[in-house]
Amino acid sequence: MAGRLVGGSMLRGTVEIETADRGVITARVDHEVTSLLSAYANRRISAEVLASTVRSPHGREHHSYVVLNLALLTS
Repeated sequence: MAGRLVGGSMLRGTVEIETADRGVITARVDHEVTSLLSAYANRRISAEVLASTVRSPHGREHHSYVVLNLALLTS
């Protein structure tokens, strides 16, 4: 997934990635990735993301995301 790293929390272990097609998603990350927050803030990134969708019997969907790898995009 390509996007821009627009926020995150080292305390909660999350990042916020703004994408062209999904808007802003919040994804869980491990400590290794949260240490990159200040260096990658407001820059274009490429993220390897594991996405899970859970559907309730009533038809509601919940999407959750986990970042497996994060890298800066050049240009």
